[in-house]
Amino acid sequence: MQALSFITNGKGEQEGILINYKDLKRLNLKVADVIATLKEHELAINAEIDKSVPATSMADALSKLKGKLG
Repeated sequence: MQALSFITNGKGEQEGILINYKDLKRLNLKVADVIATLKEHELAINAEIDKSVPATSMADALSKLKGKLG
């Protein structure tokens, strides 16, 4: 489905899924169609989720740094 795109980082690793509303409209797709597509790729998506490393937000990083400095 062209309305779903995988977001990758600089290393080419998949980091997320982008759903483009304009493409959904152009292809005449609705939420049920998106859910069906996600279900079709459920195993691959779950595998990517399982192997991903949680990101640290800027606020988390700054609070850790503040704790080390203070």
